[in-house]
Amino acid sequence: MAVIRKKKHSYTILSNSVIRDERLSWKARGIFAYLMSLPEDWTFHQAEIAKHSPDGLASLRAGLKELQKYKYLSISRERDSKTGTLGESVWILDDSPIFDYPILDKPILDKPILDNRKLLNTNTTNYLDNKLLIDDEEDARTRE
Repeated sequence: MAVIRKKKHSYTILSNSVIRDERLSWKARGIFAYLMSLPEDWTFHQAEIAKHSPDGLASLRAGLKELQKYKYLSISRERDSKTGTLGESVWILDDSPIFDYPILDKPILDKPILDNRKLLNTNTTNYLDNKLLIDDEEDARTRE
C-alpha cells in the first residue's frame, strides 16, 4: 500500500471534472494540473513549460491541443489597435469546459411559420363509427 503525503503550505485545488474526464489522456491531465499550479500572473511560454518535463515540446503541444479540443484551454492572441500587430497570447485555463455560444443580434425567424397540420390519427373517429353502428342496430331492433 502506497502512502501519499501532501505539503500543507503549497497545494493546488482541481475540479474532479478534469481529473475524471475519460476523453483526456493522462498527459493532458498532467499538463492541466501543472498549469493550474502556476501563479495567475505567470506568463505562459510553451518552450519554458517544456523545459520542466523530460517529454519535450512536441509532447507538450499535443497535450495542449487535446486540452483545447475539449475546451479546457483557450489560447488567443491580442492585436494592437494602433499598429495591427499581434501581441502576447492570452491563455484561459478553466477546470470546467469553456463553451463558445454564438451571440445572435436577431433571432433567425422574425415570425415563426405556423402550419395547420393534419391530425394523423385519433380514436374518436373509430368510436364514432362504432357508436353509429350501435345506434343503427338499436334503431333496426326497435323497428322490428
